[in-house]
Amino acid sequence: MASRAIGLLLAAGLLFVGSSTIRAGESGEADRGEPQQVYARTPDKLVPYSRSGNPYRQFYLTAPVFRGEGREGADPAGVSTVRIGLLAPLHDSPDVAAGSSLRRGVELALDEANHQGAYQGIPFELVLKNDQALWGSSSNTLVELAYTDRVWAVIGSVDPNSTHVALRVALKTELPIVNVGSTDPTMTETGIPWIVRITPDDRQSGYRIASLIFEEKGLSRVAVIRSSDRYGRFGIKEFRDGARRLGRPLPMELLVNLGQRDFSSQLDRLADSGAEAVVLWVKAAEAGRIVRQMAERGMNLPVVGTDRIVSEEFLELAGEAGEGAEAAFWMNPGRQDPGWLGFTRRYRERFGADPDAFAAYGYDAARLVFETVRTQGLNRARIRDGLSAVREYDGVTGTIHLDATSNNVSPVVIAKVVGGRFVFR
Repeated sequence: MASRAIGLLLAAGLLFVGSSTIRAGESGEADRGEPQQVYARTPDKLVPYSRSGNPYRQFYLTAPVFRGEGREGADPAGVSTVRIGLLAPLHDSPDVAAGSSLRRGVELALDEANHQGAYQGIPFELVLKNDQALWGSSSNTLVELAYTDRVWAVIGSVDPNSTHVALRVALKTELPIVNVGSTDPTMTETGIPWIVRITPDDRQSGYRIASLIFEEKGLSRVAVIRSSDRYGRFGIKEFRDGARRLGRPLPMELLVNLGQRDFSSQLDRLADSGAEAVVLWVKAAEAGRIVRQMAERGMNLPVVGTDRIVSEEFLELAGEAGEGAEAAFWMNPGRQDPGWLGFTRRYRERFGADPDAFAAYGYDAARLVFETVRTQGLNRARIRDGLSAVREYDGVTGTIHLDATSNNVSPVVIAKVVGGRFVFR
């Protein structure tokens, strides 16, 4: 009876839980795959083959469906805590700062959820797993979370390689994942119906950077320096394709390695390219050093980066050379709405620091999981159904818009270094 009532709420398009609102598709699970006009909020000028007429078939406009059994199962007896897994780089990783922020955001949400009654009086418990960022290691971690720790859902991880492997194990173990921080656009294009991503991906960043460079700045010859890992390889694709569709193909795409410190060879080639600007699709440390070394050479090209450079690490390494650098970023942390200000205050009181984007989206991810568990019960299949049905979620990061693939397609903002700090618009 309870699951039928939940289904009626989903069918009505509304689930009101606590102080937040989850909005499903107009007709809930039955037809949430109604075709959209354009996949991933792609700008008209950047739609593939837009000048060649309508394609025979478009992909990613309908939601992947889980047709397995298990939804009829009742809550198990004797549960003392409701376990939720967190897969994040917590130590021995270059992404420890992001992982630590993610953990703090999730912990704050967990404490608040337990204070508000937990799940029918049963407290939520966080099961922490370090993301080793070694190819294949997350598969063992997901198996452990599913069968040993017996969690009901997993939040994470920041690393795209780990997340892709974990996602495939989730398909076999039937364990829902809410991802925070992996920006690889292909992650939700796998057709695996067990994942939701609540941070915008590199597709959205690529669209925004293309608009900034080619339309707002009116530039036409832009070079790229990107990392040779999955973050750079998959991240740059939409920007590269968008530049070509706008009639401004990239004249140069230079590769760098994670941890590289000397960029002389790349900058030599960049100086000879005749580029009017450079896009950096790299992590904060590499971006900061590249910008500093460009300044030392007297290279005054406009610099545009991605979400990873919006950090204190970039500002410290770039120094004065970072002034004027811009980047596409997930959210505006300078917002003054009550939800964001309240979260910022509570986070400061708990951790003595301002929250970053990983903490904020970690908080929203955890709240989404807790609220879904409260409505769907302790049943992984129904939790998956509840997460998959969400199309809008009002979080502290703003309204999160999820498309048919359960990917956040909310517009990103531009961050710019002004006076030694990032300002957002």
